[in-house]
Amino acid sequence: MQTKSFISCATRTEFFSSFQGMEAMRATWTDERLDNLKDEVVRQGERIDALGAKVDGGFARLDSRIDSLTHTLAYFGAGLVAAFLTFLAALLGLIVTQL
Repeated sequence: MQTKSFISCATRTEFFSSFQGMEAMRATWTDERLDNLKDEVVRQGERIDALGAKVDGGFARLDSRIDSLTHTLAYFGAGLVAAFLTFLAALLGLIVTQL
């Protein structure tokens, strides 16, 4: 089922008048202004690229820190397992000697 939507006359007039303003602005743009806009877009693109490189560097540092944390946790877990096995062997030895 298809529904119809209605836009009030005031809203429609305001909406379409904004297009007319844009058309008037467009007609006043000179080649020099367009060149300036192009240069500004290029500068902003370069800034974005520089920020992207900075973010990539930050992620690389974060990756290395996470890797070192992972290794530390693995060594700690291995130490706990070794300590538990040692305790278990000592307890088993105590039980066997008491029998």
